Amino acid sequence: MTTSYGFVGLGLMGAPMAARLLDAGYGLKVFNRNVERTQPLVARGAQAVKRPVQVAQGSDAVFMMVSDATACNDMLFGHGGLIEATDDLLVVNMSTIGPEQSREMATELNRQGKQYLEAPVTGSTPQAEAGELIVFAGGDAADLERVREPLTKMAQRIEHLGPLGHGTAVKLINNMVLGVHVQAMAEALAVAKSFGLEPQKMLDLLEQGAAFSRIQQIKGPSALAGDFAPRFPLKHQLKDLKLADEWTRTMEVPTPLVAAAAWTFERAERDGLGDEDMSAICRYLMLD
Repeated sequence: MTTSYGFVGLGLMGAPMAARLLDAGYGLKVFNRNVERTQPLVARGAQAVKRPVQVAQGSDAVFMMVSDATACNDMLFGHGGLIEATDDLLVVNMSTIGPEQSREMATELNRQGKQYLEAPVTGSTPQAEAGELIVFAGGDAADLERVREPLTKMAQRIEHLGPLGHGTAVKLINNMVLGVHVQAMAEALAVAKSFGLEPQKMLDLLEQGAAFSRIQQIKGPSALAGDFAPRFPLKHQLKDLKLADEWTRTMEVPTPLVAAAAWTFERAERDGLGDEDMSAICRYLMLD
């Protein structure tokens, strides 16, 4: 019998991740609020359903990759949500949310006899397409083992980081650093250009010294080329920075660089750059 899974959320990340499961030969049911996004996967053999709960029917587990905690709660607990599933259900939440939000979702699902694993990822659309993501898992080890095989089709590395909350914590910390590094790169290139230095030369030199950051290699060339097609939209990076800022404040840990990056990203979004790639922070700082 073919192993089957459900997938909720077919955005820039979810769609290629779901496609990896299809390519591996799994049966797949999919749900997305924008039905048009299901069509490419349906053409490849997936079954589109009308409500989130329907992806759980006959599925060994359901993967969820949506934009934020509000969307997660809608898919889990809204009308026709996964909470209504009658079968034994394991929800694998791959979305980026806060640790306490993740624990609250798990508590409610557990109360209804369902299991929950957090498994946010690092990587953007190209890594999702290639199956080269890194999974930050938090939750019961037995739940992780239930879905380790399909996760290997989407990710090159799976890290079990401990109990619920730990996976989401690592993901937020990762994106804190990511946002700060992108802003630092954008500022450096903007200053270089303003002074009359060649931005590409400046980028090359940064990559050769102690100021090197991998994000410069990933985002720098496309930013200098004026290519801001979304691989990881600026609005999503802003959401993660705000979430990290709020989270660290509750722990009374000062993170002034995170707050500064969130301030800049928020203003870039107000300027209409939210749907462009996060590297469009360079555009906001007038690199173009």
